[in-house]
Amino acid sequence: MKPKQITELASWLEWKTQCALAPCGNKTRQQLTGFAHLRFKRLLARAALHNGPEVLPAKDAWHLFESHLTITHTRNGKRYKDWLFARVQLSSDPPVRVLEGGASVVIRNVVREFLAMECSPHTVLSMHSPLASMSDGSVTLEETLACEGDPATAAALNEYESLAEHHAGLFFETMTEREKIALAAKWCRVSLASKPVEDAAGCKKSMINDTFSALAQKFRTELSAAYPDEHPQSLLVLATFMLRRLVKRILLWIQSEKRLESLFVLLAPDEDPGARRRV
Repeated sequence: MKPKQITELASWLEWKTQCALAPCGNKTRQQLTGFAHLRFKRLLARAALHNGPEVLPAKDAWHLFESHLTITHTRNGKRYKDWLFARVQLSSDPPVRVLEGGASVVIRNVVREFLAMECSPHTVLSMHSPLASMSDGSVTLEETLACEGDPATAAALNEYESLAEHHAGLFFETMTEREKIALAAKWCRVSLASKPVEDAAGCKKSMINDTFSALAQKFRTELSAAYPDEHPQSLLVLATFMLRRLVKRILLWIQSEKRLESLFVLLAPDEDPGARRRV
């Protein structure tokens, strides 16, 4: 099925005569930029193997197309713009069809070059991309890279233990009951939609999840503010230690509350609070 014609021969001829689109009339500019924009959009939509944009602005699409025609040559040394109009003389099809068909072939090559030069393959992720396992986007790939000084050395671990206990105590005192319940359920991998969790939190799953997301951001912000010069991996290790101690405090609090007995049974911490979730 042939694509629908969206330009007129007069627009292509005016563009050829003027040598560029800028001096052309408004109708010609609209038609030709619209044509390039539509072709780019369709081709980019098929580029599933690249992290490219879904669409380019019409003027940018035309600029890439027109630049390619001007500075690129065929194997015979002919400019692609000359090649484009020469095809009309060699075909019995309507001139506009020939011009649009040739332009579509060129745009396909332009899009291919654009993706190769400006966009990465879909298997390549930005270092600033959030980890898929972190629903709140609080940890990026960059933060999991090793820093120059390994924070997991024996000497550093002792310091992290002490700092984690200190910050866990401070953070616990500022948490609402709903935040404590949301964190404990998430940590122990218990569904937020379970009745004991919803009853304890006094709301439905969606609100509990929103509470957890806000809490995670608050946790990250406060820790980063306390240690602005620390390497991201060091903060990640400290955060892990702190979370374990924080959840331990929360579970002890839940256990002490008679009204939360059904929730505590559901969480069922047999050992330390990290027994169900190893980080």
